Amino acid sequence: MRYYDGTGSVDYRVADAYVLPFDDGCFDVVTCMDFLEHVEEPARVVAEAARVLAPGGLFFFHTFNRNWLAGLIIIQAVEWFVPNKPDHLHVLRLFITPEEL
Repeated sequence: MRYYDGTGSVDYRVADAYVLPFDDGCFDVVTCMDFLEHVEEPARVVAEAARVLAPGGLFFFHTFNRNWLAGLIIIQAVEWFVPNKPDHLHVLRLFITPEEL
């Protein structure tokens, strides 16, 4: 796996998003960018992020809405125009509507 950190100061960890190897409330900020639409149980990921988030901390996330436009742009356009991408990189049924979130 290749990581990009020009400062050399990031401590990367590979972990299970459903069971993070960190104590409760140990982070002031938790981010979940372009990730929730790749897991079967996003609510469990959000709950685990909340567990490691300190009181008053910030949770930043980005995900895609499950609708026809996202299906066209995020799934079909990537299939057509992004070379060397893995098969089934995005799956429409895993996208999350605002109501579900």
